[in-house]
Amino acid sequence: MNSGRLRHVIQIVLEEYDALGIPSLVANCDTSLRSSVSQPTSANADAFGTVLENLKEALVSCPSNTMVPTDHRILVAIGGVEMTGIGLERRLDTILSSTRVTPASASDQIHSLYTGLVSFKETLTATSNSLEELGIARDDLPGGETEIGVLLPTTLLDDEMGALGRELDKLNKHLRIFSELTNSTIDGFKLRGLASGSVNIYIQADASMAAAVIASVAGIVGIYKMILEIRLIHKQVEEKHLPGEVARSIKDYEKKRVREELEGLVTTIMKEHSGRLDTARRNELKNGLLSALKYLADRIDRGVDVEARTGPAPEAELPSEADAVKESGGKGSSLQNVIKMGSVVRSLERGPEPVLKLTEGESEDEQANGAVEKPKKRHE
Repeated sequence: MNSGRLRHVIQIVLEEYDALGIPSLVANCDTSLRSSVSQPTSANADAFGTVLENLKEALVSCPSNTMVPTDHRILVAIGGVEMTGIGLERRLDTILSSTRVTPASASDQIHSLYTGLVSFKETLTATSNSLEELGIARDDLPGGETEIGVLLPTTLLDDEMGALGRELDKLNKHLRIFSELTNSTIDGFKLRGLASGSVNIYIQADASMAAAVIASVAGIVGIYKMILEIRLIHKQVEEKHLPGEVARSIKDYEKKRVREELEGLVTTIMKEHSGRLDTARRNELKNGLLSALKYLADRIDRGVDVEARTGPAPEAELPSEADAVKESGGKGSSLQNVIKMGSVVRSLERGPEPVLKLTEGESEDEQANGAVEKPKKRHE
């Protein structure tokens, strides 16, 4: 675990605790429920309902709910998922909705939750202070700077150094398509850092490029979810023992929709970013972009996480929501898109098997170069 990134995650949690008053709201919930148990009146019940609603509103709005995958993995590792945000909300719901829990027992559990939360906050504060004393700075992005993160599971690489080298070459090749399309001012990709566990790569990027990459990831996530819905229909067909050609037609439709959706995504991105290019180069980049999207879709399908985050920007660079709707380009709107969609891949619920299986349709020259093997089972 990267110590600087750990400090960054701790700071996010501590700031939301203080800004939203999470510990105080949990304490109010604890006190109100104990009053309701000791004096079960409608007034006390209403008071507890109001306190609980205030707590849930705060938990739903926690910034930790939209952490990028790197930060969320650290939150999981330090046992913080159920100590803030929607994880804590679900924990509360579990306690209060259980039919086997008496009001008195629920009160005891809420009190235990509160004391655990206080202890957790103290531990986070002490840990952050200790890391600071050791000279370990928080891994925060400088103001206005943007970063793309690519988290490669080691199963994708078969734990082989050569496979990592080939993967980095492919990643560099496809990111350059986005760089040229968005007229990036960065000459070459600066590696901001590496992390272990999986092979995590963090690359400095222009806001416009990061926004284009993460918009592509959001589109791919949408395609993935669409195919899962079609798979559900396919399963229902199999359960009803309909003729085999019905199931085959659904499978063919799957492939057709994936192809059409990827091509539609290419059209959308090209329309936004290719206006300044001459016709010949526009056509070349259109083909390159389709290849890049297939690469991203295949890798996401096989367990890779792609994220983007940005450092704090001057207020002048962040347009209001109304202005963001009016303008589709510009650094301000790009930063907004990175903030909004940087963690979109976390909304994907992947199983052990690839869904899109795009490697089956990859070009012969890519397979000949040994860059992509046939899809394997994912091991979370």
